[in-house]
Amino acid sequence: MAESGPYQGDRLRRLAVGVATALTAIHQAGIVHRDLKPDNIILSPDGPRVIDFGVAREAGPTTIGPIMGSPNYMPPEVFDGRAVTEAADLWAWGLVVLFAARGG
Repeated sequence: MAESGPYQGDRLRRLAVGVATALTAIHQAGIVHRDLKPDNIILSPDGPRVIDFGVAREAGPTTIGPIMGSPNYMPPEVFDGRAVTEAADLWAWGLVVLFAARGG
């Protein structure tokens, strides 16, 4: 982003759809990533790739131990000690798209 600036138009749509598609596959596999952020997305020639599943857990409405992840991309329920579900990844996805649209 430092080199190319904010994402716009088709570039932003490709990122948003690519990451949403990856999250769909991750969630269909029964996993919640729990740490989706720009640093955990690699941009490849054929689309973005979600990486780093170090704090990922099985999907389901459960709380899991201490707060884990990157605070700037975590939804409110994590800080309130409520259940962490796939919705946490969707919250982070929106912030990732905003980050790209703003250029950092």
